[in-house]
Amino acid sequence: MNEHPTSGTSGLGGWCPSFLPTLSMKHSAHCARKEGQEIMPLINVYLRQGTTPEYRRNVSLGIHKAMVDVLKVPQDDQFHVFHEVTPDNFQMQPVVFGLRRSERAMFIQLSFNHRTAEQKAELFQSIVDNLRLFADVPQEDILMTINETARENWWAAGRVVNPATGYDERMNDVLTGPEATS
Repeated sequence: MNEHPTSGTSGLGGWCPSFLPTLSMKHSAHCARKEGQEIMPLINVYLRQGTTPEYRRNVSLGIHKAMVDVLKVPQDDQFHVFHEVTPDNFQMQPVVFGLRRSERAMFIQLSFNHRTAEQKAELFQSIVDNLRLFADVPQEDILMTINETARENWWAAGRVVNPATGYDERMNDVLTGPEATS
């Protein structure tokens, strides 16, 4: 149960994130690992068929920037999987919670370790702001959910876990206080 903010920068105009050249946009892009937790965030983005690779890159960029800035995930820890589905397989009412949703509506599933309610609210807002800025997605077309998982439920080759904390060793400098031993 750790909570750690992140500092990172990214954006489109004028800033070139270090991970941008490594983007693979057929169906997957990047992921962000949360600092302060042994996590390897996994992001699934569901949208209707017909988006461009550039659009998906911009959506990915906006999400990843929020993960780095708000949750302090390492810049190189990014796994975004895009699922483009036919309109028949993306069923949603045109008005949800009293707001009209367009054909560009997307559903974003974020999977990572425990965060506070405040951190999650900040992350949601940052993603909404970034998607509007980078991909011109109105907030009405963004629906999100977070699936929290225990840190022991993540594995990736190359990740080194600090036995004292149970977290990715790259996040040791982020851990402070009681969460460093919990």
